[in-house]
Amino acid sequence: MLPKHIKAVIFDLDGTLVESRLDFGQIRTDINCPPGVDVLSHIAALDPQSKVTAEKIVARHEMEDARNARVIKGAKAVLEQLETAGISTAIVTRNSRPATEMKLVN
Repeated sequence: MLPKHIKAVIFDLDGTLVESRLDFGQIRTDINCPPGVDVLSHIAALDPQSKVTAEKIVARHEMEDARNARVIKGAKAVLEQLETAGISTAIVTRNSRPATEMKLVN
């Protein structure tokens, strides 16, 4: 039974709802991101052509990861319980929308 005062639940995606193995080290190498620099901040600071190239590299990694992701045992049941109880849910992730949607249907 869920407490009545809960109006919504926000989930992280990777490691909470799905198991995935996104290789951040390889992404950093592939886009020449310096150690200690956030990947998305690095991409944002690139010149326009390099930015497009880096975004394509990240998208390729994300989609490959999404194809191999699996829903964590019990996650669907929890989401179904929340829906039945009328509790809204949301996902917070830095994954792209296409990769997120693919992970959720696997």
